[in-house]
Amino acid sequence: MDRLAIVIAGHVDHGKSTVVGRLLADTGSLPDGKLAGIRALCERTARPFEYAFVLDALKDERAQGITIETARIFFRTAVREYVVLDAPGHIEFLRNMVTGASRADAALLVVDAREGIRENSRRHGWLLGMLGVSQVAVLINKMDLVDWSRARYEALIREASVFLAGAGIHPVAFIPVSAADGDNLTRTSQRAAWYDGPTVLEVLDGFRVPPSAVDAPFRMPVQDVYKFTARGDDRRIVAGTVEAGTLEPGQEVIFHPSGKRARVKRLEVFGAEPPSRLSAGEAAGFTLEEQIYVARGEVCTRADQPAPGVSTRLRAGIFWLGRSPLVTGKAYTFKLGTARAPARIEAIHQVLDATTLTTTPNPRSVSRNDAAEVTLILGRAVACDPGGGATGRFVLVDEYDIQGGGIVREVLHDAQARVRDLVYSRNARWERGLVAAETRAARHTQEPLLLLVTGPADRAEDRKRLAKQLEAGLFAEGRLAYYLGMASVLYGVDADLGRAGPQRAEHMRRLAEIANLMLDAGMILVVTAAELRREDLELISTGVEPERIRVVWVGPAQDGGTQVDLVLAGDETKGVEELQALRDLVGSDGPTVRRSDRPTVVWFTGLPASGKSTIAARVVQLLRSEGHDAEHLDGDQVRAMFPGTGFDRASREAHLERVGFLASRLEAHGTFVVASFVSPYRASRAAVRAMCRNFVEVWVNTPLEECERRDPKGLYAKARRGEAKQVTGIDDPYEEPENPELVIDTTKMTAEDAAMLVVQSVRQSDRQTVRRQ
Repeated sequence: MDRLAIVIAGHVDHGKSTVVGRLLADTGSLPDGKLAGIRALCERTARPFEYAFVLDALKDERAQGITIETARIFFRTAVREYVVLDAPGHIEFLRNMVTGASRADAALLVVDAREGIRENSRRHGWLLGMLGVSQVAVLINKMDLVDWSRARYEALIREASVFLAGAGIHPVAFIPVSAADGDNLTRTSQRAAWYDGPTVLEVLDGFRVPPSAVDAPFRMPVQDVYKFTARGDDRRIVAGTVEAGTLEPGQEVIFHPSGKRARVKRLEVFGAEPPSRLSAGEAAGFTLEEQIYVARGEVCTRADQPAPGVSTRLRAGIFWLGRSPLVTGKAYTFKLGTARAPARIEAIHQVLDATTLTTTPNPRSVSRNDAAEVTLILGRAVACDPGGGATGRFVLVDEYDIQGGGIVREVLHDAQARVRDLVYSRNARWERGLVAAETRAARHTQEPLLLLVTGPADRAEDRKRLAKQLEAGLFAEGRLAYYLGMASVLYGVDADLGRAGPQRAEHMRRLAEIANLMLDAGMILVVTAAELRREDLELISTGVEPERIRVVWVGPAQDGGTQVDLVLAGDETKGVEELQALRDLVGSDGPTVRRSDRPTVVWFTGLPASGKSTIAARVVQLLRSEGHDAEHLDGDQVRAMFPGTGFDRASREAHLERVGFLASRLEAHGTFVVASFVSPYRASRAAVRAMCRNFVEVWVNTPLEECERRDPKGLYAKARRGEAKQVTGIDDPYEEPENPELVIDTTKMTAEDAAMLVVQSVRQSDRQTVRRQ
């Protein structure tokens, strides 16, 4: 039977939850005794019975009479099954409404006949349009409060039609209803004899079901690549969740944006026999016939189906939820599926005030709860599908929190488009030998790396001195390293090119092709070149995996757009120190292969919203990039596996004991474990430490006031209002660590810097040498 997902939208207290509750009751979709239980509860609490309480199952929602989370309810008619998403109308919970609407196939917009169209009626309407929800019906609710006035009904139709048309929505029906009494929901009301249109249920059954995601082109964002070594198992499983389409063994796949191709060898699922097919909605993986380097964030597609768009420039519709305005030029983090990229706003084309639906062309910023059309420029190319599907929706992160979201409208041409096309063509025809990349890495005890040493033109001798010394030192250690000066390229493979500016892009492309060949041979390639710009690095990273590139600037610190991994003064009197910094950047055992003989449990503790999970996730990425097996145990995710766990002291301690045992077992089997838990009690943390062989406690000591300012889940706000209990830092104590290995204050450093500091502390065996920040 078909299934349709419907979001119920509208301003607060306009009756959205009542509409759904009454629909469930009148269609016989409630479990036996459900209504009776709710009526009994209302009697005990001296509250009038409301059908909305069928949905508002959370205690704090019943107490306030508002919907906070996006409730998901299932019911069916003779025509199909439905998933109903009841979204909150309060502006404070707009983020939750966006979450609900982004999964919807159709919508019911509820308007109070007496109050009329309010701020969030307009805002929700615009959001539906932005998210591509085109099947919409408007319910003029509480008609009994205006004596079923036809004039009032028609006036609201005229007003709603205008603002919805501005959002690109043309409702299929305007239905006068009284949700509390059931009028025109599942049966025609006799109190509105002048209305001859459909009931709500008839409109729902008339909505079309969109084509199944299974029938769409195959899309699977790569979550991770799992490598096995025990008992001769040499599999590399590309894992993720299939967002659309199907995949079978033997089919050729392309990974975007790298353009790498391979054929599927075998499908894999956890704890079961390999299936013959993967379909949309399944979390699984597969192995490839040829071993290729694939990174998290790439999108796997089938070679015989349409490809996604790939670019560093995107035109998008966004909705901004941040307390600080969205502005051009500022650094944000763009997240789409599993891909992450530095981002900034290149241009704000127009801002729409969702309250009045007036637009401001070319504004300087986007305020909270407003919508805009913008052009984004990303630090690296991403693959996406314009239009609002799973591979077309993104979020923007400012500092540590998601502050906005949007839909990719158009994939724009960027400066790397020509080079990207050539790379795709190269990868499609690449002939691989019989020696796999992993085999080379194991032989040379290193992973390939491109080290670009750049800086001002007048510091060429300093660059070359450091680069050549590095090559010599690596060679003396038995490493496979090669120094390449840019002049060797210019007067060699680039001899047919001029030196004028227009040829610069082709110089960079050819350098990238040389680097790609040498990295494919397993080498560490050290290149010196003067004044590499951001555009140069973007072209090079199009031809070479960005994860395998490091950039060093030698000379006075520069303020341009070139992102570097290391800045050196090029002072010959500090030659030993600077050379060691270069060696550290490359890595003592190879850039991404390190000995994992001392797996460690890294335990992040701190107040809610202190930044633990953000830093921990980055630490896991860094450890994996160094060749370690690393797993992230996050408090929210683990609690989701044990939904009955309470927040009293005894429950917290029992919960952390389970987590500690799991962490110790993973550690014993050679895995680095990065755990992020509030873990407020010293005794609990000490108990976990006692279970583990190598334990690093990281106290994320972000001040309470800063945590409250962030408050991404609204937890502190609810606690201050007395609506949530046992909130650490408010009415439940946090026992500060007495002697942690590391202390971090996220108001004084970025998450990236904090993660690097943690990884450095993990490498040190003597606790006394760990620095405090």
